[in-house]
Amino acid sequence: MVDLSDAPAFERTTPPVPAQRASFDALDEEIDLGEYLAILLEYKWFLLAVILIAGLGGGLYAFLATPIYKADALLQVEQNFGGGLTALAALKPMLEGDEADPVTTELELLQSRMVLGQVVDRLKLDLYAEPMYVPLIGAAIARHYTGEGVSLPWLGAETYAWGGEEITLDALDTPPALLGEDLTLVAGEAGRFTLFDPDEQRLLEGQVGERATGGGVSLFISRLKARPGTHFILRRDSRITAIDELLEQLSAQERTRGSSIIEISLLGPQPAQLTQILDEILQTYVRQNVERRSAQSENTLAFLETQLPLLKDQLDTAEAAYNTYRLQEGSVDLTSETQSVLKSIVEFDAEILKLQQERDDLRQRYTSAHPLLKALDAKLGRLRTGREKLDAQVSKLPITQQHILGLARDVEVNTRLYAGLLTTAQELRVARAGTVGNVRIVDVAVALDEPVKPRKALVLAVALLLGLVVGLGLVFLRRQLQVTVDDPDQIEHRLGLPVYASIPHSKREVAIARVLKRHRGDEGQLLAIVDPEDDA
Repeated sequence: MVDLSDAPAFERTTPPVPAQRASFDALDEEIDLGEYLAILLEYKWFLLAVILIAGLGGGLYAFLATPIYKADALLQVEQNFGGGLTALAALKPMLEGDEADPVTTELELLQSRMVLGQVVDRLKLDLYAEPMYVPLIGAAIARHYTGEGVSLPWLGAETYAWGGEEITLDALDTPPALLGEDLTLVAGEAGRFTLFDPDEQRLLEGQVGERATGGGVSLFISRLKARPGTHFILRRDSRITAIDELLEQLSAQERTRGSSIIEISLLGPQPAQLTQILDEILQTYVRQNVERRSAQSENTLAFLETQLPLLKDQLDTAEAAYNTYRLQEGSVDLTSETQSVLKSIVEFDAEILKLQQERDDLRQRYTSAHPLLKALDAKLGRLRTGREKLDAQVSKLPITQQHILGLARDVEVNTRLYAGLLTTAQELRVARAGTVGNVRIVDVAVALDEPVKPRKALVLAVALLLGLVVGLGLVFLRRQLQVTVDDPDQIEHRLGLPVYASIPHSKREVAIARVLKRHRGDEGQLLAIVDPEDDA
């Protein structure tokens, strides 16, 4: 027998246990650049399909989206303050500063309801009349129709417009209950039509070129080009709604700060209509600007005409008093010193009276806290202080010189002031006959040839980029959701078990398994027999 007592004892060993059992979550995998490329190659067709679908979606949007055009024009605001009194005009730019920035004021007026409301009324922008299109695609199909006449209906949809239809709505009066509601007009034979309310109740029947009335609705259609049975949508919006919609499409801003050039632009789907609307806005705005400045001249002239008779009476009274005194006292001559004081007094008094009249004019428009009035009061205060100093000099003259100086001063001051106001009034009368505004049109409205949106190339590029990003995200998401092991080293690293062999994945074996699954009664075949050259 063999004695095994001296044989070395074999220690029982256990395979190493990993410190932490790893999950197959792909977020914990350390994937290098090569593995990323391998994943992209594995899912290349899927990725290309996603990019292609996104590109087709972008192209479809670019085709279906209504093109929006832009028309623009330029205005210049002239920095002048004509139409008022001279000293007041000189004070305005110094006192008002940013508060009276003429460009800011004109921008607000340009976008006011006073201007836009007149445009809505003249161009009847509160009226809406368009053919009824198939939802989503109908308008795009009609927009790309280039044939003569009216397009034939697609797929038998005869009530919809498919291209070439036209309608001109000149008037539409509705009761308040139907204001803003869509009415349906159905074209008939030989220019006849029928109008239905939102509940599909017939309101009236009419003929193109004739006013039609019925159901509380009155309308006039001057042009209708359509197949019999084609539907149109008619609507009358409220005036304020039409103004708000126009304001949303309108943009006005100073082109460069301090340039006094206003750039105006209008967005919309019809270039010809855009230029018409923008030109009307310009003309209306310039016209009201002239009217506003003419009204200012009228108000100033009216004020002067009320002052002229009063000044004439004061002048006559002063001359009478002066002549009476000279007759009573005999010939009295003014010394050179008195003449110098008289000249200064006349200048001070004339300026004080002139500013006082301007202050009275301003008080009709502003409160006493307005900067213009405060500035005038400050200037009047300085003039009165200087006048008091002259009075002190006069008090030192002989009594006779003081008296004759006062009378001569009254005559001279009133003469100057009356003559000045006469000149100003005459200038205002001339200006009233040829009043011009302080804004002028630099560039008339012109619409761009190409739409500003959608930008088809940009839409397509963004769609392809989005498709690439989404495709990559889906590829790596699918890869993360796969509970498979691609590298034998992962088993050793994660489980701590040695790998003695690996069998490559065989697509042919998968195909054999699918056949056996469909035909359960058939006998299986070995991969080595079916495909001896397969790596598996």
